[in-house]
Amino acid sequence: MYIFQDKATGAVLYIGEAHSQDLKQRITQNFAPNDTGGTFRKDWCDKEKKEFTQFKEALQHWLIRAILIETESKDLIRAIEETFISELKPKYNKFVGRPSVG
Repeated sequence: MYIFQDKATGAVLYIGEAHSQDLKQRITQNFAPNDTGGTFRKDWCDKEKKEFTQFKEALQHWLIRAILIETESKDLIRAIEETFISELKPKYNKFVGRPSVG
């Protein structure tokens, strides 16, 4: 899992899930100017009605935190991500509702 957080306020902006083999890829997708799956970048640009260059400028005000949870269960990771989103209510995550465990 990874979390984008505002440096000044500590507010959680976005929570994403990634598996250890693609954590770097998932985070770096947000830094690519073309759409390579950077969900936070896309959601931020859409909601703020800003361009990628403005997103890159905003990055200097954010922290990226990685949380390593060692498990083979993708369902567990998704459930943890949904719980974090449900509790922290990040501004740029689209999830609304209660977490569900499959």
